[in-house]
Amino acid sequence: MTQSHPLIEEYCADAKVTSGSLSRHYWTVLVLAALPIALIGLWIFHLAGASVRPDYFDLITNAGVALKQVIPLMILLTGAPIIIMLMRPETRLSGNILPLVAALSILPIMMVWTLAPLTGELRFSLIQGDGFVQCLLSISALSVGLIAAQITVLRNGAVTKPIAAGAIAGAAAGAISAIIYAFICTEDSPAFYGLWYTVGILFAGSIGAAAGKIFLKW
Repeated sequence: MTQSHPLIEEYCADAKVTSGSLSRHYWTVLVLAALPIALIGLWIFHLAGASVRPDYFDLITNAGVALKQVIPLMILLTGAPIIIMLMRPETRLSGNILPLVAALSILPIMMVWTLAPLTGELRFSLIQGDGFVQCLLSISALSVGLIAAQITVLRNGAVTKPIAAGAIAGAAAGAISAIIYAFICTEDSPAFYGLWYTVGILFAGSIGAAAGKIFLKW
């Protein structure tokens, strides 16, 4: 797959395919996918006995709690423009990916900062929490539909970096899933969510990379 491919050349010459139209299409599909996934996901959590935490609105002004959703939102907002750019064949990652890398680095840095002054047993307790398995499974499961929606949008573009596009789409899906999961998550230590939210987001990115390799090839 190269930029000399006739279909890619035709795509580049099509004046109707603009960055603005790609952006609108991407965000429209993503929002339309995210809303029902969020509602269905929260409903399933409720049936499983994990409703939206009753103190959510009381604690959201606490920085440690708010960052569970603010940082994944940053990952989404830095990743989405790259995904949109990758729908055009002339896009190069290089410096464009740096804001996303920086956003992905915040949660692990918070985890290390929190754990650094603590002793071994307390460190292990904070990292393990009470539900890291539920956290990982939930973020991964919620991501699947969001990855599929984005892959569908990407297939309408001229993606010449399918694995990278899929991986970033997966990370964006993981970020949205982490935001949704944070509504029920009662683990407020950065030692917990700094690790497991990051692992969940990166795992979603790996799913997206595999999907991109399969479904975004020319």
